[in-house]
Amino acid sequence: MRKNLHVAMEAYVTKILIDPSTKRAYGVEFIRDGETLRVHANKEVIVSGGAINSPQLLMLSGIGPREHLSEHGIPVIQDL
Repeated sequence: MRKNLHVAMEAYVTKILIDPSTKRAYGVEFIRDGETLRVHANKEVIVSGGAINSPQLLMLSGIGPREHLSEHGIPVIQDL
């Protein structure tokens, strides 16, 4: 495994942390062993949840159709 890559086993990512002013991802929020944790990325966040989970994760993070996000009380970072 690469030195600059960290993989958290048995963790469920719930949100990509995004700076609303720059629209740049800076980390992720996840649940592991019933505890909600946050980690910050030094360089980049890689989304690899597949055809179903990647769009879901982006929408939970505020990236998606404004109407749909607003209906669920999710602050809109980027309307698509």
